[in-house]
Amino acid sequence: MEREQTSEINAQERFISRIRECAGRLVAPHNREDILNESARLFADYSGANNALIIDLSRETLDLYRSAEAGSGPELKSSTTVILAESVGPLFELLRDRYTNEIALRIFNQLIVDAPEGVADDAISSALEELGMTQGFILPLRVARNFGSDNVTGLLIINNVPSYKFADPGHLALLRMAADLLSLTADNIDLGNALARLRPTDQATGLASRSRIKAQIQQEVGRASYLSREFTLVHFEVDNFKAIAVRQGYRYGDLVIKTIAEDILAESRPIDIISRWSGEEYLALLPELALNEALDFADRCRRRVADHPITPDDYREEIFVTLSSGVVVYPEHGRFSDILLRNAELALLQSKLSGRNKVTHWSEADAL
Repeated sequence: MEREQTSEINAQERFISRIRECAGRLVAPHNREDILNESARLFADYSGANNALIIDLSRETLDLYRSAEAGSGPELKSSTTVILAESVGPLFELLRDRYTNEIALRIFNQLIVDAPEGVADDAISSALEELGMTQGFILPLRVARNFGSDNVTGLLIINNVPSYKFADPGHLALLRMAADLLSLTADNIDLGNALARLRPTDQATGLASRSRIKAQIQQEVGRASYLSREFTLVHFEVDNFKAIAVRQGYRYGDLVIKTIAEDILAESRPIDIISRWSGEEYLALLPELALNEALDFADRCRRRVADHPITPDDYREEIFVTLSSGVVVYPEHGRFSDILLRNAELALLQSKLSGRNKVTHWSEADAL
């Protein structure tokens, strides 16, 4: 078993390394077609898929790149290209309308396995059927300098994926990271900045980075769905942080950020993932934790922070800060990561609007 795990880790590292090489070579305008065909083949090979198709939407024309080598599979004839061109545009628009932040999907027999609640669109099924999409993944390809945004410039379609990889949320998470590494325009020159955001930890606090916890949430959604389990997210924000930083100085602000990170970690379990979400915000992923338990965790963090005086070495004055938070639970408050994150932010907003230094869980009223 240990030997198999080591082999899989090595395969993952080789795959990411090869995709990174392809992304770096896209900086140069020449050999673009060969590079994208090679990239498609790498995705197909790693997924054990029959084929993969890269659809470049970043130019005036719709360019298609296939993993199948000449003579090893069906040729992309002109009639097929026309069908693809007519299908891909509408499919992309339909998916973009449904997924403002994410377009990573699992497809099974023209059905979107990971579809948002209430989405059932025959037009998507028709487009998938014309593309010959049976069991596989559709992932977004973005401009590198806008890494992590919804500025999608292409699609990656991986078709006929073996069942054991199709059902593995970890496999999809790795493909998502690789797709983000592979951008479709010369903006890959900014790839170094994008890769820096893949760091597993935040340098200032030592907490998990934003990109790491987003990937972990995606994996937890798949795991919890498969096992019919719950998990919770807690979105924290330091109250009035900007006023504190301006009044006391940004050196003091950095100390506040680090101290509160330590306070939240002190209340967390070993299996919890605590991240620096942005600025003075933190996000906690709490596996196997029900809503009441997560509310108790958030309140313990709130009380610990409120009772903890913060005093830099060169300050005599003790200053106390407070923490507001919003709590959501899967699947009651959302079945997809983007919905959960949005609802956690709305719950946090309610805590701030009702006076700060509070813990609030999401409710339908927050969406009004």
